[in-house]
Amino acid sequence: MIAVVILAAGASRRMGRPKLILPWHGSETIIEHVVDIYRSAGAAPIVIVMAEKDESLARVLTGLDVRQVEASPGFGMLSSVKTGLAALEDTDIEAALLAPGDHPLLDPGTVDLLIDAWRTRKASIIAPSIDGRRGHPILVARSMWPAIVSLAPDSTLRDFLHDRGDEIEYVVVTDEGAIRDIDTPQDYDEALTEAD
Repeated sequence: MIAVVILAAGASRRMGRPKLILPWHGSETIIEHVVDIYRSAGAAPIVIVMAEKDESLARVLTGLDVRQVEASPGFGMLSSVKTGLAALEDTDIEAALLAPGDHPLLDPGTVDLLIDAWRTRKASIIAPSIDGRRGHPILVARSMWPAIVSLAPDSTLRDFLHDRGDEIEYVVVTDEGAIRDIDTPQDYDEALTEAD
C-alpha cells in the first residue's frame, strides 16, 4: 500500500486568509479536492498534517475518512513531513507520497504514474518532472523514512532531495499542476479559471 501525507499546516500569509478551505468547483474546498485526487489514485491511508488547533480545517475534513495530525507549531514543512511519517509508523505502508495541500490543479493521472513507477521500479525516491523541473508529489520508500526523520531541524526537504539526487528516479509528465501551487489571490483566481 502507498499512503499520502498531505501537508496542510501552512499559515497562508501571502493569501491573507486560510487558502485550503477556499471554495473550489462545485461544493468542494481546495483541500477536499486535493484529497479526492489522491483517493482516486488509490492512495491510503490519507494523512493530513495540519496546524495546531486549526478548527476551521478540521471542520472541513470531518467525514472525509482521513487521519488528522497536528504539526509542531513554527517548525516548517520538514517538521510536517516528519509528523506525517510518524503517523504511519504503526502501519505496513511501503511508501508515502509527500504532497502539498495547495496543488488542486494536479492531474490524478500524475499520481497514477508515480504509483505505477513505484510498483515496477521500487526506487527509493520517485518524483514527477516537467520541463526539467521537479514537481510534486514526491514518493519516498519506507527505507528512506528514518533518514528524513533524523534530519536536523534547520534542514529542509529540498536539502534532503539535493543530497540524495542520485537516488531519485523521475517520471516525465506534461502536468503543469505538478508544479503549480496556490499562494496568492492571483494564483487562486487563475487556478479557478484554468480548472473550468
